[in-house]
Amino acid sequence: MMKHKNLRIVILIMISCLGIAAFLLFRHPLSQTISEYTSESISVIANKVNTPLFGQRSVQEKVYDDPWEEFIDKETEAVVASFLKNRPEWFKTEAQVEHLRRGIRAQAVARAEQYKKVLDKPPIRDYSKGTFRSGIGGSTKIYEGPQTPDAIMAEWDLWYSNTYPNLAQADARFPRSEWIQDILDMGITFKTHNDYSRLMGVRRHLAAVENTPKVWASGQRGIPASDNFEVYKKAAIQRRLWEGKQVDSAEAADPEVSGGFFFDDRPDVFLPAKKNRLYVYRDPESPDSMKTWGEMMTEKQRFDLTYRGKHPEGWEVIYLDEDYNVLSEKPPHMTREMVRAAQLPPEDWTPPEGWAPPEGFED
Repeated sequence: MMKHKNLRIVILIMISCLGIAAFLLFRHPLSQTISEYTSESISVIANKVNTPLFGQRSVQEKVYDDPWEEFIDKETEAVVASFLKNRPEWFKTEAQVEHLRRGIRAQAVARAEQYKKVLDKPPIRDYSKGTFRSGIGGSTKIYEGPQTPDAIMAEWDLWYSNTYPNLAQADARFPRSEWIQDILDMGITFKTHNDYSRLMGVRRHLAAVENTPKVWASGQRGIPASDNFEVYKKAAIQRRLWEGKQVDSAEAADPEVSGGFFFDDRPDVFLPAKKNRLYVYRDPESPDSMKTWGEMMTEKQRFDLTYRGKHPEGWEVIYLDEDYNVLSEKPPHMTREMVRAAQLPPEDWTPPEGWAPPEGFED
């Protein structure tokens, strides 16, 4: 009896933590760009595997009349599979698995309701190859209501507050209703949730730099330099709108694109980001000096790319020049001869005890 009681306590604790786990798993800022607002962007990838208790076959074969119901089912089963893979000792009976599944499904239903407010069909997920990615797809709903602060906030503010809960500083300096009216007075309209998210998000940066004139005059973030904060503020808003258009166009052209990269030294450049895409710049004067943007590499992958010119398996590697233009040919990588000439010690050098050369340079 005590054993069953303890098991129920463990399950209850798990379900109480489930809200946080599922929130992190499903939460996504709905097509935010990887730019100065990266802190607002969250993307989570979770593993999904076949297990004896995971009803993958029945989910795949079921025919759905409601795409949202399909979305909820598949999200639920993917998270259940992750729990069964990582904590199989917690779920040894079908009853325990079903108890877990009910809790996860409730969270999936809640997330679906949030998505329905801004999308006309469920997000696109990739459940292939044992993984799924928490990204946003589908068509964005176009707002056709009144362009007034009250109406606009009624449409999106609850969703925005749930997505970005820590905006006290921005709200204190630029109250939402007043901020929206200022935007409307500039002749800008709110058509989608992305417009709302981006234009409201600008407040965070402006609240942080309002009393720092050197930032206004820096020309950073692609915002034209100014010695007047009001001028700088309007320029920051226009810059954010321009960035949003670049992201929206790229994502419309390629559904696998999610955000991208902007550059202070070339504010007119935008590089779309996607899974397994890597941008690389090699300094022609020093091929081992390499800048990259995109997927994170392991130490071995970086070494292979730098010194062997070997790309990570399955990745798209795009080489750039110093102005971020795409090169038509792959630049030379760092060779052993270059290393010997530039970095290795003289022929008569005696290595200290315990020293070993990098892998691949043993000879």
